[in-house]
Parts: sequence; structure tokens; C-alpha cells
Amino acid sequence: MAELYNEGLFRKGLVRTSGLVRPDLLLTFDDIFSPYAIDRLEAALALDFDSNVYRTGNKDTTFADAFMGNSPKLTYNPGSASSSQSTMVNSSGNIVWAPHNLLDYSEDFSQWTASNTDVDPVGSDVTTAPDGTTAATKVESTATFNEVRKDVSSSTGGSMTLSCWFKKGSSASAQTTLQIRNQSTGTNLLAAKLNLDTGNITYLTGSSGAAAVEGLNGWWLFTITTTFPAGNTLRAAVGNAGYPVSSGDFAYIWGAHLYRSDLGGVAPVPGAATGLETYVPTNGAVEYLPRVGHHVYNGSTWVNEGLLIESEPRTNLLPSSQDLTDTSWGPTGIPTPTAISDGPYGLPAFEVTGLDTSGDRLDYTSGTAAQDGDTYTYSCWLKGSGVVRITVNTSTGVGGSNEIPITLTDEWVRHSVTHTFSSPTGNVRVHAVITRVTGTAPTVYIAGPQLEAGSTPSSYIPTSGSTVTRGGQSLTVPANWYDVDNPTPTGPELWTTPTITDDDVWQWDGSTLTGTGDGTSDSARGDVVTAGGVYRITYNVTRTSGLCQIRIGNTFIETVGATGLRERIIVAGDTTGLTVTDSGSFVGSFDNISVRQVSAPQFGWPEPEYIGPELVTNSGFNTDTSGWTSSDYSVSISSNSLVASYNGTTFGTILGATQPLVAGKVYQLSYEVIDASQVSFFRLGSAHNSVTLSKVAGTHTAIFVQATNTSNISIYADGIISGESFAIDNISVREINPLSVSIQMDGRMTYADDGASNSLSWWLWNGTDDIWAYYATDGAYDRTKFQQASDVAQNASGSQTEYLFSPGNLVPFNIAGRFGSTFVNGAVDGVALTADTTPTALPDLSNTDLQIAHDYMGTIGTFRQFAGDVGDTGLVTATNPSTEPTLSLTFDGTEGSFYNLNWSE
Repeated sequence: MAELYNEGLFRKGLVRTSGLVRPDLLLTFDDIFSPYAIDRLEAALALDFDSNVYRTGNKDTTFADAFMGNSPKLTYNPGSASSSQSTMVNSSGNIVWAPHNLLDYSEDFSQWTASNTDVDPVGSDVTTAPDGTTAATKVESTATFNEVRKDVSSSTGGSMTLSCWFKKGSSASAQTTLQIRNQSTGTNLLAAKLNLDTGNITYLTGSSGAAAVEGLNGWWLFTITTTFPAGNTLRAAVGNAGYPVSSGDFAYIWGAHLYRSDLGGVAPVPGAATGLETYVPTNGAVEYLPRVGHHVYNGSTWVNEGLLIESEPRTNLLPSSQDLTDTSWGPTGIPTPTAISDGPYGLPAFEVTGLDTSGDRLDYTSGTAAQDGDTYTYSCWLKGSGVVRITVNTSTGVGGSNEIPITLTDEWVRHSVTHTFSSPTGNVRVHAVITRVTGTAPTVYIAGPQLEAGSTPSSYIPTSGSTVTRGGQSLTVPANWYDVDNPTPTGPELWTTPTITDDDVWQWDGSTLTGTGDGTSDSARGDVVTAGGVYRITYNVTRTSGLCQIRIGNTFIETVGATGLRERIIVAGDTTGLTVTDSGSFVGSFDNISVRQVSAPQFGWPEPEYIGPELVTNSGFNTDTSGWTSSDYSVSISSNSLVASYNGTTFGTILGATQPLVAGKVYQLSYEVIDASQVSFFRLGSAHNSVTLSKVAGTHTAIFVQATNTSNISIYADGIISGESFAIDNISVREINPLSVSIQMDGRMTYADDGASNSLSWWLWNGTDDIWAYYATDGAYDRTKFQQASDVAQNASGSQTEYLFSPGNLVPFNIAGRFGSTFVNGAVDGVALTADTTPTALPDLSNTDLQIAHDYMGTIGTFRQFAGDVGDTGLVTATNPSTEPTLSLTFDGTEGSFYNLNWSE
């Protein structure tokens, strides 16, 4: 028979077979690893924005689970409420809005204001919604002219589309209505009714902009579109049962959607069902989805580059970028530009004529005063023939300027110019186009002008009458995730037999914790928890008198002063288990106590791999204190634990016998604190490696790299005085492989050589210490840095040619880093750097959120994180992927024949 086993090392993909194996009995390995594994090390976190494939916590997930709903697994911040909308390029090459819905409740119409309408009245029947769920809402009229409505503040204005799904109920007229109203002015902008039998549309206000599409099972998608002014309140109204109707008539509605629809419309939602490609569901908040599916032209076709994300907030300071005929533009020596129909990316475009004399130009002077040292970038799309220039300067001409010549072609190209002011006066100004030659005028077409503070151009921000800001975006992987709507246990029960030091205060009979109120203070404490973990806590209180406090992980829950059943969802601040503390007065009981973790990790963290035996001679103190000596403490045994009573004045040391600890090797230390309440500072380690320990009662672990050869470990306690003591148990030291994590990221970055120590940051995993990848331009040459720890920074680096990028727009890159207890290294575009071997610990970031694109402008194709070391070879593989399979086994022997494999990796 085939023997297939993993020796506790499957997370590293170390699969082994042995013995005489018949080919017909051999398992195949094709599906063991995902495409995101590197050298048989699986990616615990894989975000493939190019292919819309996602893995979190070693499990496949979807775009909807990652970014949508009440409990998204990834945290995407689109910017502030007034600056959350952003543009991207779709597969057709048009600039479109990222998916969004400006209505905070798209399916729960009980949250809308109802007029002459019962929403889901008692006893209402259930019908299937267009998405296959039973979330459709029955709306019943109580009088004529009924509706449900939502008011939305529109900060930017523009073309707005309101859509909703309808299904006929009992209404004889079978008609329903949609309306967009300017509530600020009291004006109906567009209203129409739809006949649900025929699909015919009748306008009540306005004469165009309505459409209807028939779906399945009697559903119709009804849509109206109109232009809405910025800074006003939009009212979206849905007339639900007919027009007009009789009391008692009803209909079904589902999926209300309000969105910007100018430019090329709105981008599809990745992975959305057919017929619902652009619909964004909401449940309590307006939703702005990330720009996944952003395309870049490669010279022959539009290529999906994954997620477009820009961490810097940017403002287009040109208030009429969509209309160059607006009077805010300043033609000098030329007529007002004229609109043309074939703009790039679906944008409005304009022809600029009359540039036949040097100095003829199209200007815009912003309302922003130029300041010393400030940098601005102007960009626009141009095509035509001849030579023109674009310029950033000031309205007074003082402060310097930057002007570049452009030779136009018959292809639309985005050009940009950047300038940093020196002692300027006046306001920031641009020459959108200018000629410096007298003679034949060039042919000039222009679209999408944008002026912004910053050293690079960013994605286009359309404006129509006022400046518009796109907020800075961020993407974070929470260390722990749980389903807010349905918290499901992911760990064992952590209230089993509580730790009680004084039975006169608390008594536990296996199911009930009883407080006696005997006048002294004590606590009952459950099992240790994970710092940062999310826990569902339930308990029932029967209170007679007095007060007590409840905490978990040092997080306060309540002061108990009343009888009743409690249920809480709490994030643990540290490892302290559920603790019930009586100050001496509480009389009562707790039953039905339960503590269960409901969160799961989002990324992988390495687990120790033991490669050596137990090194502590007497680790459990089951019979005596042999091997443990001290001139500062009297050591004894109590309840199979070591009790150390101090006989000095300020601090003391206990030496424990071990087998030798070797310099440079990595060890795991585990220990159980029974009581360290009288200790202010507590350490355990070798005589030359002190590891700060937790004083919290319970079991703990620590990892350390041995600095020098030694033959013992030491317990240090500081702040303890003569006569005081502490108790500890189950002390263990074992050699382990170095802990490590690896990270890979590829995409296209936009950056400038700004002389900064971190011109961009690909990721930042930041707790007390950090794991960080960034690019610096502050030295004699640019360089990529992979850093871990913040107190003593360790960096991987290499020669200039190995990691030099050229500043610019959407510069391709592929980087990876490996971070370990004794090393840090990286690779860029298939070239490994020079490892730094000075680290002495891997920062414990297992419960720290991971920030992707921390300080970054550009696209992300793939981001992967591994709970292990890919090695330098893996770094090269990750950043210069090979087409060869990581594992290929072929057996073509006939049945009954055998192979002696004895294969291992």
C-alpha cells in the first residue's frame, strides 16, 4: 500500500511517500497546492485582483465576501464621505465610476420613509427576489399616491441614475413610479411610471431618461436618469403599487440603486450575477467598492491590471474639466474651444484653434495661492499635429515655472508637467496649451485637464462647476475576522474549571459560580484567550446584593448590578481569560457561562517546528525543585509548581539546569504563571538573553535567538521585596527552526524621485515592531528596502542595478520579502538582494492588521502572504515566475507492477 503522511509539516508542503508502491494505488498531487503556492509553500493570504480570486485564512473566498456586506473580510476605505467616488478604466477603454450605491438601504425598505404605504405588512407573503433570495419587499398601499423615499446629499452633482426592481402584485392598473426630486429647491426633475404588464413608460415630469428591462419571473428593472446639481439634496422616491391605486393594493420591490452615470457609466461589480452586473447592495451605509478591474492600454489592447488604489487624497483644482467652453477658462489670442465627439476614454473633448502667434494659449488660474515649496502637477490628454507646450506657473509669473514641449500625434496621449514653487506670489496657474511659435497654427485636441497638488498625475477626477476631491484610499487585512450577523464559534469552550484562589469568596460546582460576599476580594478566572481575538461571551446573573466586575483580555465588560442574561461580543485586549472580580460585597451566582472565540485569522502565522528535545531538566516540578538553585530565593514546591520566596531587597535570580543553549540558535520558551502579582518586572531566559514575560496568570510562550553559549536559564524578578514570592510551572525550552513569514506583491506604481526616505510604501505590518517594504529616493541612488523591527531596523539591500526603478507613471514591479528570526531578505523582478542576518527575532504581528498599499499610487495585480520561509530561491521564483510546475509525478507502469519510490522533499 502507498503510505502518504505529513509529519506535522504539511503547512510547508513537505509530503512524503515510502515503501513499495503500486502505481494504481498512488494518490495524485496535482490539486494539493493552489497556483499561489511557492515551492510547495501555500499562500495563507492570496489576493489576485487580476483574476478576481481571493484567499484569506487559507480558505477561498469571493469579492463579495472580501469587500461587501456588514462583515467584509478586507477593510477598504474609499476616503471621506464627501470624497469617496473615484474613476477607473473598463475593458472597453472608457473612464467609468467605480461601483457604488448612494442609498444606504437598498433592500430593507422599512428603513425608508413611507407615505400611504405599509412596508412588509404583518402576514405578508414571500416572493423570490431577482438575486434568488427571499429578500423582496411587499409594499401595500393605504391610500392613493403612495411611495417610499430616501433623501441623499449630493456633494458633486452630475448625471444620476435611480433604478429599482418591481413585480406586479394585486394592482389592477399594474403601474409603478420612480422619481428624482431636488428636495433643496422643491423641484421634481424626472418622474415616470411603468406598466408592469406591457413595459410601457409614461412620463409624469420630464420627457426622456427612463428605461425598463424585463427580467425573470415577472420582475422588471425600471431606471430613470437625470442631471442633478451639486450641493443639493436628492430625493429618490419609489411609487410602489400603482398609479393611482386603491387602498390594499400591493406590489413587490427590491434592489434600489442610486449612482453616478455620467462619463462611461459605472464599472461592473466583480463576480456579480448576470443581470445584476452593476448592482451594489447596501444595508445601513452608502457603499463605495474598490476599483478592481482597472485596465491599462499596452499598445494593442486593454489589459486588466487588477486593483487601482491611490493612498494620497487629490483635488482637481480646475472646476470645469468637463467643459472647456465654460467662462472660467481664459483663452488668450484664441477663440473659445469647441466640443468634438471622439474624446479619449469616453471623455468630452475640445478643439483648440487659433494658436498662430507666440503666446496664444488657453489658461486657467486657480483659486489656490501658490506657497513656497509646494509642488503641483498638470495633466491632460492631447492629440493633433504640430508642437504645443503645457505649463505650471503662477498668475503673477513669480515663483518659477515648468513648461514642456509636446509633439502631437494622431493618438490620444496623457501628458503631464510638474513644478515646485520657490518664493512665489499669486495663485497657481496652468497654460492648458500654449504656443511659442508664430506661424501656422497646430491642430490641437484636448480632454480631461487636471491640476492637483502632488508630484505625479493621478487618476482622472471630473469636475463640472466646482473643484472635486478624491479621498485617500486604504486597504487593510484585519488580523481577525468574524461574521457580525452570525457569530460562529471557531474555538473551544474557554470557561471550563475557573481558577479561584480563595474558596471563601467564589465557589464553583461545575455549572454555577457563586459569590459569597464575605468581605474579601478575589477573582474567578477562565482559560487564557488570544489577544486581538473576538469572543462571544454569555452568562446568566442571579444577584442578591453587592457588585462585581467582568473583564476579558483586560477589556472591561460591565459592573454587574442586576439580574439577567448577558450576551457580548468582545475583542480581547490581552490573554487574560474571562475574569469575575468581587471587591467583597457581591452575593449571587452566575450560570450558563460560555466563552467561545468567534473570529478566525485572516493571514498565516508560523508555528514553531521543534527540531530538538526538551532542554530543561526539571520542567514540571512534580516532585521536587532539583536543578533549580538560587542565593536570592528560597525555592519550594506547592501544588506541583515552583514557589520562589525572595530573601533580598530589590531583585533576584533563580538558575535552572538545562542542556547547553547554543549561540545563534532559535528556541521556544513556554511557561505557566501561577501567581506573579507581587512582581513588577518579570523575565525568563538564559543568563545572556532575557525575554520579557507576561505576569498574567496562565500559559505563555516566547521565542528568542540565543546570543552566547550557556548551560542554564534564569528567572529574573524585579520590584519584589523580601518576603514576597511568585509561583511558576511547566517551564520548557526547545530548539525550533527560525520563524519566518514571506510576502509578495506585483503591480504598477506611480512615483517621483522626491528625495524622500520612503517615496512609496508597498506594505506596512506595524505593531510595536514592523515588517515593511518601501522605496527610498533620499540617497545617492534609489533603493528598495525590506525592513523588520522598528527599534533596531534590519534592512535587506543590494547593489544599485539590482533594484533600481525609473520614476514615472504606472511603472511595473514585482517584489517579495522573507522575514525571519535570524534574517531578512528581498527580491525585485527576479533578482535576490543581499540578506541581512542580524535580526534576533521575528516581530510577533500575528494579531496586527496588515496594511497593503500603505503609501502608494498605482495598481496591484497580486498580493500573497505565507506563514513560512520561501527561501532566496523562492523569492526569485515569486518575482520572476516560472512556467514549470512545482511538482510533477508521472507513473505509467501496468497494474501489478511496483516502484520503490522512497521519495522525499
